[in-house]
Amino acid sequence: MEHVPCESLGYLLSHASRSLNACLNAMFVRGGHRVTAEQWKILQHLWTKDGVPQKELASMIGRDETMTTRFIDGLEKGDYVVRIPDQKDRRRKRIYLTRKGRSSKEVLNRLARENLEEACLGLSEREVERLKAGLRSIMQNLKNKKA
Repeated sequence: MEHVPCESLGYLLSHASRSLNACLNAMFVRGGHRVTAEQWKILQHLWTKDGVPQKELASMIGRDETMTTRFIDGLEKGDYVVRIPDQKDRRRKRIYLTRKGRSSKEVLNRLARENLEEACLGLSEREVERLKAGLRSIMQNLKNKKA
């Protein structure tokens, strides 16, 4: 069978991910929130556990510290978070939600759900669950391959 690059699993996964993020970014902007999909991932973790060290957030979202710093810079500029030095180690910064960051949870999560619903139009609930299971298998298979 001939390899068709734009039909490969890697291409389709990458393109679908970029499309999901681009649409989510646009929905956030239309909703009056200058937050990106990547920044929203940080907010999700902070809504669960506020005051997380910046380095730990990078690990939680699976991004390097430099990119995470840029994401946090944008969130801080938009008044969603503040950086506060750790009381035990002042070189280490903890990230805390502001009032705006806390109050944006419901609307940002609603927009994200709407984005996923639009993305999954035409797929049954069972198909979505099978797709998620397949993606988890791929991630697990590749987890130890990173070097």
